[in-house]
Amino acid sequence: MPASMLRQIGGFAPLADYLADDYELGRNIARAGGRIELSGAVVDCREAPAGWKEVWKHQLRWARTIRVCRPWAYFASVLGNATLWPLLWLVAAKDPRRLRFVWRRCSFG
Repeated sequence: MPASMLRQIGGFAPLADYLADDYELGRNIARAGGRIELSGAVVDCREAPAGWKEVWKHQLRWARTIRVCRPWAYFASVLGNATLWPLLWLVAAKDPRRLRFVWRRCSFG
């Protein structure tokens, strides 16, 4: 990004209080008429394995970021939740033992 564009959008200081500062930076550049491009380079990040607490905090932060930046996408994300639908199916079943029969009939193996 050229320094002139950074000056035009007010620098980095206005982004300090945003949860998704990178998203806001891109949005401000686009609003000012700048061009947003995705890099063709893949960045590989490695870190030590995390415990459940760290993973939960990370997922929660991502969810908050999506909720703030794209509320409709956040709301619709429940439709793609891989855990929700089987749990609802289990709860809706009057006799969970019957689900084994249905599951066997639907299996592909």
